[in-house]
Amino acid sequence: MMRRGRIFYFRKRLPLAGENRESNSFLCLSLRTDLPADAVKRAAALLAVYEQKEDQIVDAILNDTLTKEDAKALLTEVLRAELARLLLTQCEMTKTSDAELDARVEELEAENKALKRAARQGNWDGVRNLLDAATKLIAIAAPEPLDPDLGRQAISLKRRLTEIEVEVLEGDDLRQCAKPLLNDTGIEDLDAFVQTPVLLSVAIARTFELWPSKAMKGNTQAIANLAMEFFGDVPVSTITRERQKAFFEMDGARAQNQRKKSLQKPVQLQWENLEQGVRDFPSGCEGRQDH
Repeated sequence: MMRRGRIFYFRKRLPLAGENRESNSFLCLSLRTDLPADAVKRAAALLAVYEQKEDQIVDAILNDTLTKEDAKALLTEVLRAELARLLLTQCEMTKTSDAELDARVEELEAENKALKRAARQGNWDGVRNLLDAATKLIAIAAPEPLDPDLGRQAISLKRRLTEIEVEVLEGDDLRQCAKPLLNDTGIEDLDAFVQTPVLLSVAIARTFELWPSKAMKGNTQAIANLAMEFFGDVPVSTITRERQKAFFEMDGARAQNQRKKSLQKPVQLQWENLEQGVRDFPSGCEGRQDH
């Protein structure tokens, strides 16, 4: 454990493995507290999880790769942002002259040709800005350098989106143009999909409005606090089953370290309440969050 400024950090030297021949690599995570007692408890919980999952953690750090679920979540946020932008473009096209629209179509067609050449050469720079924007929203960092599989998927998605944008600029309806792509990704309603994602803090607030009895309020608040600490205020849709599993394991390790009965079962029950709060969240303008 170490301290930077006021905040404590968990720091663990990684074992000799792969490219880490001299063991100069460290795992360093913020404990998000300036209280020594809390920092010790959180560091102990993280250490317990690390010891259980050391092989997977070291492999992920040294290879700097994303899980399939995280990669999908990242690309989904790229898709959401770009479709929202195209919907706005479609609404404002009447403000743009035909000459400007034609010029933009030519630019987009040239961009797609450049993306095709870049993919052949393993150059993912053309999609890095889209991925970086998505990482800021969902707190999943894209690896550096970019994993080739993710790079190819991102370029493929970008090229399809560019083709859709060309069709929109030529006067076609976005909802019709995007149907094949939405079908491929399992999205049924474009308008609902492009709404600003429901953040965890909003889902928690909604949960308190809908669910907990007075007796359950304390437990629900406890799991809400832990979830905010573990995930950050990210869109609930990005908290995959795999990330939930890691959360439950951390909480179980924390409880075991404190020599208390594991809270995993009540944690799961309260998490289901949070998920139900999201499902019941109103659609349309009421469900949007203005930034």
